[in-house]
Amino acid sequence: YMGLTFTGERISELFQKIGSLSFLRNLELKLSPITTPISDVDFTKLIQPFANKKMESFSLLFNYWPLLTDIGLLSLVTILSGWKSIKQLHLNFGSPNLTERALIRLAEVLSLGTRLSLLKLNHSMTSCITDEAGTKLASVFPGLSHPKQLGLSFASCKQITDQTLLRVLPLCPNLMKLRLDFSETSITDVSIFKIAEDLPRLLLLESIKLMFSQTRVTKAGIFRLFIALASITNLSKLHLQLAG
Repeated sequence: YMGLTFTGERISELFQKIGSLSFLRNLELKLSPITTPISDVDFTKLIQPFANKKMESFSLLFNYWPLLTDIGLLSLVTILSGWKSIKQLHLNFGSPNLTERALIRLAEVLSLGTRLSLLKLNHSMTSCITDEAGTKLASVFPGLSHPKQLGLSFASCKQITDQTLLRVLPLCPNLMKLRLDFSETSITDVSIFKIAEDLPRLLLLESIKLMFSQTRVTKAGIFRLFIALASITNLSKLHLQLAG
């Protein structure tokens, strides 16, 4: 297992060295913005060393990369498609230049990964993303065999509606951790009522984080959600962000 935070240049050389590790199976990479923003070409070079690895756990966190486009993300998706042993995947990507084309392809690849026990997808800062890509990504979740942790974020994607969030359901009864962030989207009480209806089935759920601020959710939806949460006897960690 390796966890690294890079903030300087010559990052490509460092990635080459990491990729040369013969028995690397679990990797967490947090990419902070550097002096010269990384382009699609640079990004492709960074992740290429991991193409032939038998990765079991992969976490890539790059919160804001203004030059990243579909080309860069699709290069990552191509590598993901070759990881047949992947069990845990966490992708956190934010760029104003990503379109639905790359996200739809990501959904197609992930839909084949039924062995995933942990799946977290955090995508934000792209107002052009609609339910066309949102529903395809969300639909991956119910198809997973025995996931223990699930996370999905479309924060600030204002065109995302109930249509996307409802595709996450039904949630797997084996779920232990759940994180949903639909802040600054167009979801309504329709989604909240359905989630509240589904939650009591999750007898193993220990941790839940729900963020629905600055949406169309009303007090009625919040009240229904609280009633459902009170029925989860195993819950030990709760984070709610519902204001606005």
